[in-house]
Amino acid sequence: MLARYCRPRCCFRRLAGPAALAPARRNELTRSGWLTAPSYSPLRYLSFPAELEGGTPREVLLIGSPALTSVSEPVHHLPLAGEDLRNAADLCATLRLFQQQQGFGRAIAAPQVGWNKRVIAFGVPGKFEGVLVNPEITWRSKETMFVLDDCMSFPELLVRVKRHCSISIRFVDYSGDVIEWNELDEGTSELLQHEIDHLDGVTFIERAAGTRPFVHRRTQAKHVETEL
Repeated sequence: MLARYCRPRCCFRRLAGPAALAPARRNELTRSGWLTAPSYSPLRYLSFPAELEGGTPREVLLIGSPALTSVSEPVHHLPLAGEDLRNAADLCATLRLFQQQQGFGRAIAAPQVGWNKRVIAFGVPGKFEGVLVNPEITWRSKETMFVLDDCMSFPELLVRVKRHCSISIRFVDYSGDVIEWNELDEGTSELLQHEIDHLDGVTFIERAAGTRPFVHRRTQAKHVETEL
């Protein structure tokens, strides 16, 4: 299997917020290829379908919470209704608030707010704003890449992990429609692999790859050029 080092769009958004690089340094690293400007503004107000609005943001569970290591259950009743719909709206509200407060974060899995269902709130303007219910990976590229991954449940930690460069997925949206995304780009692929891991009770700690795979966010902001 082929593996390569990759510096996808997500590297830039991971350094946004409290530990952001100085503009001059950020521009220098962007020109050198270390960072790539994102294709969306993470501070844009997310606009979810009306049925998923009105939720209440929840606390994002942190490392050590048992819910983060539990395998989530499938959603059996679709379209979403009742308690499941309210929980999905809360998940979307949590993602929106996190983006506004931290300046990054493109998706969050239900276990991260203590909801043991296979649901992901996804918020990338211009791509998709809504929930992925019962997502499954249907194809993985042979080519792999190494990325510095972050997580809302481990807000100060970056971990080097190995991911497939591209995947295809199938999921159901809140209304019960089946949707397929095929041969996704690197940024979306690594994001969804991370979130689906959450649904399987796997965190990026278990995915750590290589020597010295862990780095504090502030340390990474100072030493982005450190060799992987």
